[in-house]
Amino acid sequence: MTLSPGGSGCCLLNDFFFALTKLLGGLGLFIYAMELMSQALQKGAGSKLRGLLQRVTENRWNGLFAGTSLSFLVHSSAATVMIVGFLSAGLMTFTRSIPFMLGANIGTTLSMQLISFKIGKFCYLAIALGLLSSKIFKREILVQSGRAFLGFGLLFLGMSLMSSAISPLKDVQSLNQSGALENSIQWISGATITGLIIGILFWSLFTSIIQSSGATLAICFTLCTQNLFTSFDDLFPCLLGAHIGTCVTAALGSLGGNFRAKRMALAHFVFNVFSTVLACILFELYKYTMPMLGGDLIRQAANANTVIQVSAALLILPFSRTYARFIKKIGPFKKDGMQKSFLDDSLLDTPEMALVAVIKEIRRVSRMNRTMLEISMKSLLAVDTKDLLSVRKMQEALDVLNQSVNHYLLGLAERELSERQSLLVQYLGSCMRSFKRTGDHIETLSQLIDQKIARDIWFDNDDVRRLVVLYKSADRILKLVARSLKPLSSKTESALEALSKEQELYYSESIAIRESFQRRVLDKQFDPLQGIYFNNFLNCFDRVAKHSLAVAEMKKKPLFVVKAEKFELESPKLDLSNPVPIAERNPYGEGKTLEELIKEIEIERKASAKVRAVQVPADVTSAVDVTPEEIPESSGETPAKTKAETTETKAETTETKATTLKEAPSQE
Repeated sequence: MTLSPGGSGCCLLNDFFFALTKLLGGLGLFIYAMELMSQALQKGAGSKLRGLLQRVTENRWNGLFAGTSLSFLVHSSAATVMIVGFLSAGLMTFTRSIPFMLGANIGTTLSMQLISFKIGKFCYLAIALGLLSSKIFKREILVQSGRAFLGFGLLFLGMSLMSSAISPLKDVQSLNQSGALENSIQWISGATITGLIIGILFWSLFTSIIQSSGATLAICFTLCTQNLFTSFDDLFPCLLGAHIGTCVTAALGSLGGNFRAKRMALAHFVFNVFSTVLACILFELYKYTMPMLGGDLIRQAANANTVIQVSAALLILPFSRTYARFIKKIGPFKKDGMQKSFLDDSLLDTPEMALVAVIKEIRRVSRMNRTMLEISMKSLLAVDTKDLLSVRKMQEALDVLNQSVNHYLLGLAERELSERQSLLVQYLGSCMRSFKRTGDHIETLSQLIDQKIARDIWFDNDDVRRLVVLYKSADRILKLVARSLKPLSSKTESALEALSKEQELYYSESIAIRESFQRRVLDKQFDPLQGIYFNNFLNCFDRVAKHSLAVAEMKKKPLFVVKAEKFELESPKLDLSNPVPIAERNPYGEGKTLEELIKEIEIERKASAKVRAVQVPADVTSAVDVTPEEIPESSGETPAKTKAETTETKAETTETKATTLKEAPSQE
């Protein structure tokens, strides 16, 4: 499509409209492609990326390298959100997150270096290969790799669309004669101080709207391709504005999060402002040195983008702890009492201490569930949804914790463990899953509260009091479960006894409330919509109590104990490098079909049942089978006496049989 240089105003307006929609479509395709690549890489290597974050030590350079690698793979916005998630979950300290944040800023410049190469003509090949790979292969890693390749191709296709949309603008006669394009670019050019400031503000606002610094830089590269940006002065404000505008992503990710996440967002913003000010001071140096590195204007822009971030990061990195203290001092964020994670990879060599760490982590999760439940109920009573966002953020933190605990337990299972420790690893995995489901139902409860308020559904005071009764009982259950999980505590038994009583109390209250609710529904005291929501509230509380009590049942297991005398006992890692060769592996079910296996199992069950029937004690069987007719008449006893003794014998026999059957399970 070309815009007619001398066409009528109506035709020109029409052509301009389609050029604008093509530009916006290309921008949308570019952003979607970046998200597709990010999601595919996270799904394909998500656990490894999380493991990379958790295994990095306090060494600043390791943190910088990890942040750079992560951001290069999944882009800066996804990397920043991932780091914010780790902070919200308490899996990373704020001080330790600073090198990651610096590396994330460097990593996104490296991904833009890749985009600056003129390989757009291969975009269709990448799209075709990526689509085929994602559809043909079955392995998850190959499917996600194909999706990432598909996103890579769509990314360059989006840039091609933007370039073809902008190209006709410079040929429009009316725009050229009036000098509108030159004047507009001059307003946001770095050739003057005023233009530099206005340009930074303009591109910052633009980046904050689209929430993608990569898309902003892609537009910058497109303007260079079409010779609308003809000098380093024109593109420099775009580079700096993209750095500041991308801080919106971290700020939005921290909304509803804890104080660590908010500090991270502030630290990200302050760093990017610092790098922008530093770049403005060194503008003349960059303007002189970037052409010396070679390449066209696009390569100069990509090189300048990398140099700006690397130089600022290297200045901050040696003083990262000081920078963290500075952010803590200027940030007006109150601590919320949330503990940091107890998971520590250095404890894996001493399995008993690692198990204690996991138990403490699960107790921390139970306290998070209590906090989420309390916030939800306060929102219900206040008829206010402003705090419900924090429930969703805490649930996202629980998702991260669940993955981290499972990853930690898998690492622990790779050590040589005793039978008790092996079972305890399984018990703790079940406990974590139960608390994860508890958090899911609490999030559902918060969503119900949000919908109830939005639909203006009203409960009377008696109904609300009934919900408060269930809430208080469920809260006591969560509190007692957390108390019972305290390692080496003398209060464990008393907590479990109290839980048994609380369980009976909860279910009696729940049954009474449900019966009352059903009577009122039959009496038409509830309208259908009220009834649906009230019943859903009851279901949520019942499921919260059910999954919390499942943890208590797991705690009652005889081997759910830790031994202090084994805290210092180290255990080597299992050698998993030589699995059973494929040639030596026996086929599952000895090569039989599923139907054949089911038939064989049924035959074995019937045979086992017959064996158990034959193994009933002979004296019990004979005693049970005795009848009055079978008593010999030559005994000399009177018929009345014989009948009485027979009756007594039957009673004793019945008692003996009942006792035998009761003891049978324990004997087995």
